[in-house]
Amino acid sequence: MEQFPQKGSLEDASHSGISASGFKWIAAVTMTIDHIGCVLYPQYLILRIIGRAAFPIYCFLLGEGFRHTSDPAAYAKRLLICAIAAEIPFDLAFSHMLFDFTSQNVIWTLLFAFLVLWASQQLPRLDAFAELPQAEQEGICLLLLMAAMMAGELLSTDYGAFGVFLAAENGRIKSPWKRSGLAAVLLLLHYLIRNPDHILVGCWFGLSALSGVLLTLFYSGAKGRRLPKHLSYLFYPLHLFIIYLISVRFF
Repeated sequence: MEQFPQKGSLEDASHSGISASGFKWIAAVTMTIDHIGCVLYPQYLILRIIGRAAFPIYCFLLGEGFRHTSDPAAYAKRLLICAIAAEIPFDLAFSHMLFDFTSQNVIWTLLFAFLVLWASQQLPRLDAFAELPQAEQEGICLLLLMAAMMAGELLSTDYGAFGVFLAAENGRIKSPWKRSGLAAVLLLLHYLIRNPDHILVGCWFGLSALSGVLLTLFYSGAKGRRLPKHLSYLFYPLHLFIIYLISVRFF
């Protein structure tokens, strides 16, 4: 049986399977299919079903990025810039409005999760925090997570509090099997709860999201062929703006 790296470390990986770059391509393609289905062809539910695989993969990539980045501040800065840059294209694509404050793009969700992980990593380095009992330390970290989840919900970021929690847990849990098991259960429940009047649709959404989770078990630990760092972040706002232009011109 193929062995997967239990600690998510690049050094322990066997390099057989899907690389990080491969996952970025899979997530980008499935996300684009989802957005095409949402904006251009809402009558074709299969496009939305395929797209459900993207978010769990992005959560997985965020967790890997957090574990291996040498500069968390720069990582958070890139997420913030991308979130700001994508907001107008996101609003144009999905609301046909320049500014729509009723919903915010998914990069905000990932940013909030990353900030929780970063803060939880930095707090033990503070003497005052290190002197606290273990239970109090865990309580403070839990409050940070709850605050980030509340921010995601109040600001109506894509996937809201659920998305913040799922992304943060991908960074906190090192075991691929535990991480994937939790994600699978949460995603299935999420789509069933969100579609109470369309249970079958919820099941299909959940199963597609589950396929994204299962794919992460085949992570090789290798970075793969590197893409220009800024290109990965530029793709999100750019593809949204292109979809918007197509919808205005041809639909």
